[in-house]
Order: sequence, then structure tokens, then C-alpha cells
Amino acid sequence: MSSPARKLRILCFHGFRQNASGFRGRLGALRKYLKSYADLEFLEAPHDMQETVVDETTGEVKAVNRRTWWKFEEVEIANPEATHGADQPATIRTYVYHGVEDAVQAVQAYNLSAGPFDGILGFSQGAAFASYLVATNALPASVKFMILVSGFVPRAQAVSHLYPATNQSVDVSPFSIPTLHVVGETDDLIPPKESQKLVDCFADAILVKHSGGHYVPTTAGCVNAYRNLCARFMENPPALVEPDQPQMDSSL
Repeated sequence: MSSPARKLRILCFHGFRQNASGFRGRLGALRKYLKSYADLEFLEAPHDMQETVVDETTGEVKAVNRRTWWKFEEVEIANPEATHGADQPATIRTYVYHGVEDAVQAVQAYNLSAGPFDGILGFSQGAAFASYLVATNALPASVKFMILVSGFVPRAQAVSHLYPATNQSVDVSPFSIPTLHVVGETDDLIPPKESQKLVDCFADAILVKHSGGHYVPTTAGCVNAYRNLCARFMENPPALVEPDQPQMDSSL
């Protein structure tokens, strides 16, 4: 008789202006559907947005825990594609990221204290950050796969050259780590064409689309895709069965 499967451990990165506990709550259905495959753990981004809300009843101003993996500002820089006589603008608008290395260090520290982890699940900015770990060779060595939901290529000019889908001047090989990309066909925050650019950066990529928007879906097709990916990295994976009453977890 074969021994029971060792469940995988997946480290989860929330989206922009979210936090770890809130993201964990929103993924309650997914945690249930993957309970025989993986345990999901949630890391909080290091940067506090320092936002407040006003209590409608008392008028009291309260701090809210909204986090980001990096801070950013929009700037105007010289266009590296512009040449004399070419039909290119002399300057372009782009982003500058601040504090990304703080986020990398947070992952490394958490991996040392609570790891190792078999996979990473990233949502929105968290998916972009997960890809940044790959692009900069900062991914923990134990991580064998990633699930990237509503992901995108980081938009900072100083970062985008690391990605094969956006680098036109240097030959950058596609990333080899197996990935599952989940894209909402009606996502108006991260349009599907932006997520496709990230898909194109990976050599071993599976793309699953759902009809919804900017959230982590748990429709039957998506749940089966999550389970199938996990099963690739388990010695004795459980038999695949159709999930009961598919749901959708909003992660806005």
C-alpha cells in the first residue's frame, strides 16, 4: 500500500493594497479545494500604504492595514528606443519602484524561518512580484512552480529589461520554472493582454482563462488546473475529482 501523499506548501502573495490576513480569508474556498494537495501560507508585503478611513458612525479616523510589495512613482525619462530621425518620442512615461529589495528580503527571511516552500501563488501585484523573484534569481531554491493570477510584467523601465517578452535589444531566455497563469477575460484592472505578456516570459506555462474579472477564481475548471499543477510535484497525489459547487473568491 502506498504511503499518503505529502501535501505541498505554497506561499501566497496578496495584491496591491491588500494584506495577508485579508487575502487568506478571501481564499477560503480555494484552501478547502486544495486541502488534500497543499497548505497555503500567507506573507504580508513589507510596505504600509499608511491609509486611513473615517468611521461613518463616530467620525473617528482609523488606520487601515493596506500593503504593497513596492512603492512607485511615475516619471518621464529619455526614450531608449529613440534615434535621430526615427518616428519615436524623445521621452516616455514610466515608473520607478522603491523598496523592492525590502520585499525580496522579507521573502528570504520568511523562507528561512518558516520554509521550505514548494510553490508560490501570487495575485495581481503579488504575481508580478513573484515573477520578479524569478527574473532576479532571488526565488527560494525549494520553489518548483508558481500560480500567477491576474499577473503582469513589472512596469518600471529599470526592471522590464529582465523579462524576455519586453526586452527587444538583448536576447533573454524564457524562464524555465513551471507556471499556471489564471486570467480573467473581463479583468479591467489588469487586462488580459497585459497578463499575456507575463505568460510569454515562461517556457513551461499553462494558461487558464475564466469569464470573470480581477479575483482568484474557484470555478471547476480553475480548481482542476490548480490541482493538476500541484499533482505534478507530489509523489502520491490524490485522485482528481470534480469540485463541489464551484465558487468565485473576490480578491479586490
